[in-house]
Amino acid sequence: MRAALTRGRSVMDVVDVPEPDGADARGLLVRPDAVGLCGSDFHYFHGDIGLTDDPDDLYPRIQGHEFSAIVEDVGPDCPTGFAAGQRVAVWPVSACGRCRCCRIGRENACENISLIGIHVDGALQELLRVPAHQAFPVAVEEPALAAFVEPMSIAVRTVVRGRVEADEHVLVLGAGPIGQAVAIAALDRGARVLLVDRVAERLERSACGADLALAADGDDLATRAREWTGGELPEVVIEATGAKEPMRLSLDLVAAAGRVVVV
Repeated sequence: MRAALTRGRSVMDVVDVPEPDGADARGLLVRPDAVGLCGSDFHYFHGDIGLTDDPDDLYPRIQGHEFSAIVEDVGPDCPTGFAAGQRVAVWPVSACGRCRCCRIGRENACENISLIGIHVDGALQELLRVPAHQAFPVAVEEPALAAFVEPMSIAVRTVVRGRVEADEHVLVLGAGPIGQAVAIAALDRGARVLLVDRVAERLERSACGADLALAADGDDLATRAREWTGGELPEVVIEATGAKEPMRLSLDLVAAAGRVVVV
């Protein structure tokens, strides 16, 4: 399956593509068994992200960057620890290793970033090659849960960068999949979490154990946050909506000397 940009709009076609005949020397040949679809897939499909001066550089493209897979073949120069039949989760980001972001350890912000499913073909196909250093063996029987390792890694990175500690109050704006994952990661570190969203259905799906708050236009979230903590603003605010208004609001909701993380 590949997404193709045609006459200024995206269409999805199911097509036959040649199957790779084996793994690269330092890579794996894998068979995807669960593929997630995230917001960036939707935006890429509509041509809102990832474009270069020439869209033909990116389209047509087989999408799929959140996935788990079964190893079919192991390249002869791969690190030890991989074997045929093994389930792996895949980190889709490949960084250049040379730009400033890479030099300071922020490969996720690489200026020359390449993502499986956006810059190279992704997991919505029966077989694909992946570099061994982007695959991680997982002892998880459920394929969909293994595929969730990629978005969950974003949440773990978030709470680490936010220095979330036990008994702190963490306010998470946005109860989509990333916000829910951040709540799980913060709770795992022993924090108290308030998950806020304007869409009731998102909060109703939450089963992570966080406190929940449905917001509406005109709500005084700072007052609600103080009521939740018992008087003070929360030490950490995580913005997980991607919208400008909550990003700005985060600064008014965090305690003095607190931390704001925009995911």
